[in-house]
Amino acid sequence: MKVVFSTKYRNYAKAVVEEVIKVFGSPQAYKEQTWGKELNKEEIMEIVNKYMKINRLSVDVFFGQSLVTTMTGNGLSLVGTPNYYRDVRFKSLLDHEIGTHYIRSQNHRNMDDDLLR
Repeated sequence: MKVVFSTKYRNYAKAVVEEVIKVFGSPQAYKEQTWGKELNKEEIMEIVNKYMKINRLSVDVFFGQSLVTTMTGNGLSLVGTPNYYRDVRFKSLLDHEIGTHYIRSQNHRNMDDDLLR
């Protein structure tokens, strides 16, 4: 099978990149202003621990080998790539992974327990 890449939207993509550079100065400055500063693993774990404490949760958090963040059972697997996460984006990610996946599974488990009583 031959793969053919289209150049149909090349000019649009170029215009977007040029506008980002014009407005923010560089792609890096855009990332900083939009998603916050890069986080190292220590900063990430500090944010995770605060998040767990504030929300009175106990979730196992570890740096996995996956290219995506996943929430399975009681474990949150984070991407282990250095400087992958940024401050604002990471906090949103915690809200999604824990709030959407973990809390929903806990609610379902509690409802199932109530039905069995």
